[in-house]
Amino acid sequence: MKKSNIILFLVAVFQLAFSQTTKKMEILKAITIEIPAEFNLMTDDEIAQKYPSYRKPLAVYSNAKKTVDIGVNYSINKWNNKNLSILKDMYKSTISSVFTSVDFIQEGNIKKINNRDFIVFEFVSMLSEENSLQKGASIQTYSYIAYTLYEKKIIIINFNAPALEKNNFASVFEKVLNTVTISDKLKLQEFSPYETTRPTLPKSENDAQLKILRQMKKSKAKNPQ
Repeated sequence: MKKSNIILFLVAVFQLAFSQTTKKMEILKAITIEIPAEFNLMTDDEIAQKYPSYRKPLAVYSNAKKTVDIGVNYSINKWNNKNLSILKDMYKSTISSVFTSVDFIQEGNIKKINNRDFIVFEFVSMLSEENSLQKGASIQTYSYIAYTLYEKKIIIINFNAPALEKNNFASVFEKVLNTVTISDKLKLQEFSPYETTRPTLPKSENDAQLKILRQMKKSKAKNPQ
């Protein structure tokens, strides 16, 4: 068998395996996403310990080892400006400021997924020891994040894995993102609290969500329409 045919065969096998080992999840009866079968919904306690923040995301799914996550969330504040270029620049600036260093693979590419425009960032980031909750070593993470507008809110689909597992999950994350659909029946609450006691963040901890909100307020002040 020729080398090119072998490669095509392996790609076909992987695609078939992916289609046979996924499950469709429904969030708020309006957002659907197909995730690998081994991923399961994280509990409030698990989310709060791993992603301490001021509010609960819509859903976070994790693999069996709890090392790779797929999350769905949305912004609290309204975003009135429909210019995706402004939103893209805002998030690129925010991502760059949150981490100690960022190596971008995709810098806000706009992709049409199921009739909806998504801004896609893909990067490997490092968080130094003094700015992380895990002491003793710097943290390197591979992230694949997509943003889309829905009724003046920003819906966020994020994928996270250890940087060493990038090659194992890059294509998986892309395939999962391509399954995301958002219906017109989606209703987003203004606030969704945790049903658990969350840990207190140290003063040195960088809170990405708070930085995003501050950046959004600045951008809206400069570009009200």
